[in-house]
Amino acid sequence: MAFAGTTQKCMSCDKTVYLVDKLTADNRVYHKGCFRCHHCKGTLK
Repeated sequence: MAFAGTTQKCMSCDKTVYLVDKLTADNRVYHKGCFRCHHCKGTLK
């Protein structure tokens, strides 16, 4: 049984992103915890 959003992969970790943990930036999909600053590694919102 497939859940909504299961076909999208995180641009950072390449794992499946579920709707509850989805963050979209510049038409790219990330997990909320994977969307980080490349310089300081801090989580972005």
